[in-house]
Amino acid sequence: IGLDPATFEWRSLGKRDGLVINGGSGGFEGGVFTNAENFLLFGMLMIRRGEWAGKQLISRRWLDEAQSPQETGRVPHWLDDGWYREWLPGTYGLNWWCNGIKRDGGRLWPSAPAMTFAAQGNKNQICLVIPEWNTIIVRTGDDGVVDMARYDDVLRAIKEM
Repeated sequence: IGLDPATFEWRSLGKRDGLVINGGSGGFEGGVFTNAENFLLFGMLMIRRGEWAGKQLISRRWLDEAQSPQETGRVPHWLDDGWYREWLPGTYGLNWWCNGIKRDGGRLWPSAPAMTFAAQGNKNQICLVIPEWNTIIVRTGDDGVVDMARYDDVLRAIKEM
């Protein structure tokens, strides 16, 4: 999809049973390290539902499942003091934040369409994808602040345009 390999690294967490385990959800030492342009290309792949240059690179069926909440907001928390306690359950797919219904009955991003989703990483990196608006928002930062209300402020401004 045109990612610049010089600015893209998916760090390994080592090997387990002979297989390399790449980091991702929940690990600061692993995960993807990249720039905003690569993040945008990744978002474009998602807007195109896994298709690039006429080839289906990621299953649409898998993307539909991954980008949909895997639990309802009625499921109890498993950790009441987690940083995400106001977001979960009801807003997480398979490594994707989804605009599902939270415990309080509201959406994660009330100003955005229901099918909005995001990849979010350590230190407040985010690739927010709004297919209905054909819009991708990329933010790279190093401030560590995670405040979903601020993203909704941006989404509200876009919606009002």
